[in-house]
Amino acid sequence: MTPEAANYIRSRLRDQETGRLPCLVRGFGYADALSDVGYFEGEHFQIVYEENPVGPVEQVELFGNLVAVAPETLRRLANRVLMLHTIPQGIRSSKHVLLSP
Repeated sequence: MTPEAANYIRSRLRDQETGRLPCLVRGFGYADALSDVGYFEGEHFQIVYEENPVGPVEQVELFGNLVAVAPETLRRLANRVLMLHTIPQGIRSSKHVLLSP
């Protein structure tokens, strides 16, 4: 992964959510949960927090933290490099996704 992607993942893992497990998930569309406005379409990866991850997951150590990752996500990431993609939203905010070209 690129240094920018690593820094972003580290920052997401520092913001632990009580009672939830960090998960590296694979997505195909990205939308704001409040407005359902699409910001990114296509395969991407994100760190999210879930109380009970759905389906089989493997615990992977990522920057000193245990992160749940589905076997299919691990397979999709094999031999690929993660890059941070920033999606501007207005003047002072942005959303981030991880891409692997």
